[in-house]
Amino acid sequence: MYLIKLILAMFILIFTTAGIVLSLTYINRSSKKMLVTTFGFSSQIYLGFLGIIVHEFSHFIVAIFFGHKIKQVKFIILPKQAHTDGNLGYVDHTWNNHSLWQSLGNLFIGTAPIWGCTTFLYAIIQYMMPNLYVYFSNVQVAILSKQWSNILNFPARCGSTLHEYIVTIIAIYLICNVTIGGFDLSNADLMSSWPAFLALCNVILIICIASYFIGLSTLVDTILLKMSLNFVIVMSLSLIFSILINIFIRYFRFFIKLQK
Repeated sequence: MYLIKLILAMFILIFTTAGIVLSLTYINRSSKKMLVTTFGFSSQIYLGFLGIIVHEFSHFIVAIFFGHKIKQVKFIILPKQAHTDGNLGYVDHTWNNHSLWQSLGNLFIGTAPIWGCTTFLYAIIQYMMPNLYVYFSNVQVAILSKQWSNILNFPARCGSTLHEYIVTIIAIYLICNVTIGGFDLSNADLMSSWPAFLALCNVILIICIASYFIGLSTLVDTILLKMSLNFVIVMSLSLIFSILINIFIRYFRFFIKLQK
């Protein structure tokens, strides 16, 4: 019974993580597709260039961390060349198939833009929209501590001076840019992550079974469920921004069609 509960907690963590990664990819791929069909191929670069740079830089940093050999890097490709070959940027790297560390690294390298862009979004609201950052941090604490009334304590307005309003507008622009250009994992990213994802599932399964036999199943079960909850809470910021931007582009596109 305890073993089944432990394995269930493992699957909750795995599928929660995979579900959010795939959701962010699908939502933002849809946003870019709408931009391209409405305003042309180059629009995704002009409106998402910062996100593209963060996307590729995240691949680059994590590849170095896992000891991969970097052959060639291009953090962003200009519209004319990108339109020709279809790539907006790339990190060409190789690894040792016999190294477990480097092989498992492919999972984190392939999905690195999700973590990199999320970190960047948190940095933007922390330093440019501090009231929103404090509110969102309080919401996270309220959910973890089950103090639901604190969720209704909405933040004060984002600015009271002209300078603060300008900073807020710039922050919103940066958020949109990073979200549009950064979260869409390419098919190559997903394919390179798949074997490492399966390998990591096996590693976690072995840890769960081992913890059951040495009497640590309750502890590991609690840790896995807390990791799942914390992951959802942290990544909800990226999901919220992605959904809002997708809805805005969708309605803006609809409005343009009505004018024709």
